[in-house]
Amino acid sequence: MEQIYIGTEDPNRLSKRWWSAIARDVRVVFAYRHYIYFSLAAMLKVRYQRSVLGFFWTVLNPLASLVILSVVFGNIIGQNIPNYHIYLFCGMVPFSFLQQTVMGCSKSLITSQSAVNQTNMPLIIYPLITACFQLVDFLCTLIGVFITLLFMGGKVHLPIVLMPLNIVTLALFAFGLSLVVMTLTTYYRDVEYFVSIFFRGLYFISPVLLTPNMLGKYSFLMTINPVTYFLNLFRSSIYHGYWPASITWLITLTMSVAAMIVGYATYKWFEKRFIFHL
Repeated sequence: MEQIYIGTEDPNRLSKRWWSAIARDVRVVFAYRHYIYFSLAAMLKVRYQRSVLGFFWTVLNPLASLVILSVVFGNIIGQNIPNYHIYLFCGMVPFSFLQQTVMGCSKSLITSQSAVNQTNMPLIIYPLITACFQLVDFLCTLIGVFITLLFMGGKVHLPIVLMPLNIVTLALFAFGLSLVVMTLTTYYRDVEYFVSIFFRGLYFISPVLLTPNMLGKYSFLMTINPVTYFLNLFRSSIYHGYWPASITWLITLTMSVAAMIVGYATYKWFEKRFIFHL
């Protein structure tokens, strides 16, 4: 007997629809790969236009922040942390990438309003371009500052071979969050300001400047903070020089997949209604 679904859709048909949507968007991204590439090149060119040092600011800017924070906080709270500048680097650079990706993607449809209204290009392309731009910037910063730290006494450990996987895991988590925040920001412009304030607070309950025991009775805030586990991946590979714990991998991979599922589902649910809120 054929099963009839009342008030809902056949689960198998719904599942096929989602897989079809994912496959279609993957094909779309591949089809627009050249546009994404040239958009990234244009964004990088405009960013450093009429600048003497140009692309070197990608490294010099975070390096200057690292030096200032190392000098200031190193003498205040970092005296008991060996190689505090490396400890700070492992937290500051990945956290900045997460923040910049979410904040940048959140406004990607709004800032591209004219293009959205005048072209039929799939909307997923706009946040993806922003996320790729932040990823390129992150990679250049990570490599440049890391090489500089080697001249300052840093060491290369074998677990650093896991860095590509660490980066992919964090990038997926960041993009998944970005799709959710982008949807909320497109509907409610105030979300942008709330997210900015949220990241300011999150900075101090993440292991960027501080270690968990420095928070005292509030150390549990770092434990329940998802960002902590992503920063621990980088810190394990670069600072401590040991292989990340299995539980850390399990937690970060789970959160990355969950963020992508929730983010993509949110985007697809509102995809056809974005145009009415720009």
